[in-house]
Amino acid sequence: MTKNTTSKIYLVVSLVSVFFVWHLEAKFGFFPTDESRTLGLTQRLFFKQTPHVDFSYQSFMGSMYLHLYALLVPKYKLAILRIISILMVHGYTLYILRLSSLYNSKNLSLKIFFWISATYLNIHWFDYFIWPTLDSLFIITLGITVTKKNNTLGLLLLGLAPLFKTPFLLSVGAYIVFKNIKNFKISIFIKESIISGLPLLIYLLVTFASGGFNNLYKETLLSPINWEYWNIWFHRLGYYEKQLILFLFLFIAANYIPLKNPVLKKTLNLIYFLSFFAMLYSMDYTTWGYKPYLNLINLFLIFFIFIKNYENLPDIFEALFVCYILEVGAMMSMSWVYGQWTTGSLLVLIYLYLDENSFLDKKVNLPGKFSIKIGSISLVLFILLSSANVLELSKFRAENIWKSNPGRSVKKSDIDLSYNLNNISENYGSIFVDKNTFQYLKDIDECLSTINSKNVSIFPDNPVLYYIYELNNPVYLDWYEVGYVGNRKDYYNKIIFKNLYESTSEDTYIFLQSYRATRLISEIPYERVSQLNTAPWPDNMENVFEEFYNSLKNTYSSDLSTCKSFTVIHINN
Repeated sequence: MTKNTTSKIYLVVSLVSVFFVWHLEAKFGFFPTDESRTLGLTQRLFFKQTPHVDFSYQSFMGSMYLHLYALLVPKYKLAILRIISILMVHGYTLYILRLSSLYNSKNLSLKIFFWISATYLNIHWFDYFIWPTLDSLFIITLGITVTKKNNTLGLLLLGLAPLFKTPFLLSVGAYIVFKNIKNFKISIFIKESIISGLPLLIYLLVTFASGGFNNLYKETLLSPINWEYWNIWFHRLGYYEKQLILFLFLFIAANYIPLKNPVLKKTLNLIYFLSFFAMLYSMDYTTWGYKPYLNLINLFLIFFIFIKNYENLPDIFEALFVCYILEVGAMMSMSWVYGQWTTGSLLVLIYLYLDENSFLDKKVNLPGKFSIKIGSISLVLFILLSSANVLELSKFRAENIWKSNPGRSVKKSDIDLSYNLNNISENYGSIFVDKNTFQYLKDIDECLSTINSKNVSIFPDNPVLYYIYELNNPVYLDWYEVGYVGNRKDYYNKIIFKNLYESTSEDTYIFLQSYRATRLISEIPYERVSQLNTAPWPDNMENVFEEFYNSLKNTYSSDLSTCKSFTVIHINN
């Protein structure tokens, strides 16, 4: 089979997989906070706003540039971007697996199975939308793949990753060290570090030239990191999983202790091999309380493979190493501290390594003239258990709609998800939501239709709607998020008021929500969704909002009106 034919098969399988995932659950649920908030930043570029000067984000804004193509999508915006995110997971999973000859040597059917099952487990409990962490994972694995053919181009791609999520700078640095460790030359290391560092250097120079470096320094580079965060990372990476001590001891004994008794050697190896399948059987991919067994096992595999094969490292070492540095970078970004981004890839790689390096007899004689390969038994076990895990996760995701209530389990059977957002605007695509969310978005659509201006801020938590409705947000923050603003509210409030005071537009509108969009499902009765709340400050708002809301209303008291559940401020400078 030609390489071109194989590529076409992979493409067809990808499309079929996306079709399945879309109809299973990707088309259900929506809330305008986390959902592709990057695209709200991208929309600002369309209106010639300057990053770190006219608007802020808690990290570098590489994703904003990466997804500039999104501005060309005429309609079905939300649906198309979700599909792209699903394809990106398929992509980086395949890039990881292809780093190992143990994967490449299998027949095409097995490779497809390994790839798709790994992809579904890599998606884990994460939702389908454009996300800087996902961008980093994709671009790093793509960059590593490209380095095999074009080292300079690959290094430049690697250097883009920290622009999406800053902690991936550690991942990039670690890979460059690995890349040069066999024949280490300081001159080559420095050269490759400089090449990979060029994207970050250019970003910082452009930011400095545009006058935004001071804001970048205060808002991103000075973000506090305390011991509690480090403790979280250590825990999530599995360093505290004491119950794995026996498992790791068996691994060492079976593979690295020079036992003279072959029966004992084979017995230990068998126990270890079976314990892997026991672990695979016990893994729970459907909860936030994910146990990072694989991360710890991966670390030990990396360590012992390196010790044993320092002079000639097998290519599976690179694949395992990449999985680990990706997981560390993802968890240190504090966007999804539970990891799980390489769970599926690790399971496949660990299985391939154990199967290839087993000291078990290749065949076992059965009664009569029959015999069976141990490898065949292990493969059947792996297929059965990994398939069961994929089905369990798929069933869970199909029944629980995270997008409709972040951080809580909302069963599809408990809510009516028959409301198509296309009936509000084709910019959404065929996304099906609950009654509350539909009414909320319908109200926004109707209120926006009553004004003749693109200069609109929907405050505090609707970042993706600036992209959906192609709005020019005049406010410094797209999402006045409590955890981000925190004790720096005075700093941000001052900037926002300065934005509004210095606005050169004749018509600027601020839509003040009566409740947070993230609370639509569980805490807001449907009858109140379109009703203005007359409390001293908006219902279900943390105290951090009180001062800001009251300041806005007092400052622009003569310019207040209402529309549905929104207090509308019309600013005419």
